[in-house]
Amino acid sequence: MENENKIVYYSIGEVSNILDVKESTLRYWEKEFDQLKPKRSDSNRRVYSNDDIEMIKKIMHLLVDMKYTIAGAKEELEKEELEKDNTHSVNIIESEKTEEIPSKNILSKEISSSGVSSKEISSSGVSSKEISPIDLLTGEKEKKRKDYNKIRSELEGILDMLDEDE
Repeated sequence: MENENKIVYYSIGEVSNILDVKESTLRYWEKEFDQLKPKRSDSNRRVYSNDDIEMIKKIMHLLVDMKYTIAGAKEELEKEELEKDNTHSVNIIESEKTEEIPSKNILSKEISSSGVSSKEISSSGVSSKEISPIDLLTGEKEKKRKDYNKIRSELEGILDMLDEDE
């Protein structure tokens, strides 16, 4: 029973052997990924917890199995952290429910300022009560992507007209 609560730490050599990863690779990943920060012992040696080992497994999965670049893996881990933080924030908000509930007008203003139209919301089958901060951000990105594609197609049309004139 006492051993269940005891935190176990592993040396870099042990982690290297367990995961079949070179020690130099582990040190490199530590520099590259903010999410991987093993503690240091009194003698300044790296000591890896089970959480550190799980993070290394995630990094390995992204880089080796999924063939992500370092930059792509960083982005994916940051995205995962953001989603985890937002989920945590939503849980806190839900646990601290107040009697004040925003009116539909306030919600509509928030949605319209995010760039997501009510038509897009209704066509996606999502009610306004189900919209999360992540959805609002994604809606903004999607709007920018559509605007970019519209501008690109207009420029292509202009270039085609110029080619016809020549």
